[in-house]
Amino acid sequence: MKLEDNITESITRVCDEYGKAIERYDYCTGGEQPPEQFIASYVVSGLADVLTMTAETNSRKLWEWNQESKFRHSQQPTLHIIQDYISKFGHKRVDLVIYMGDHTKKSEMGFLCLVEFKYGWRGNADFIRLTEWLPFIDTCRYGAICTAIEIPQNSKYITEALSLSFRHDQHIVG
Repeated sequence: MKLEDNITESITRVCDEYGKAIERYDYCTGGEQPPEQFIASYVVSGLADVLTMTAETNSRKLWEWNQESKFRHSQQPTLHIIQDYISKFGHKRVDLVIYMGDHTKKSEMGFLCLVEFKYGWRGNADFIRLTEWLPFIDTCRYGAICTAIEIPQNSKYITEALSLSFRHDQHIVG
């Protein structure tokens, strides 16, 4: 099985490159938070020899490629972009698109996965966006979120959690 047809291996490699991007940015900046554009570019650069991908793909382009893919497989005429899609996704971009198929024939490739990158957790907005996006981009079977959360090893939060845990253990034992 080719890598671009294997969602598990593809996402594993993308998330591995994501981790490398975080480490590299941290090393270069002394701990600054990396912008998503850096991460997507780093991932594309690191995996360009094994996966076909685009970074920061806008919603209109996703719609067009989805319609072209549907036309290639069913010969149905393409639909014009619909208002509901525009109102939900207007100028939004997906961080990374992974494609499947023959990379020498980009116009014949299909979607494998839409990927969002997050550094730290800021709610589930990306999850919601992906789950809302996929019914419109219906030739794509998968969506993924790669994230890294810095564990606050020395923070007050950890100290308080340990204190509460210790008190809880004493209460059960006593």
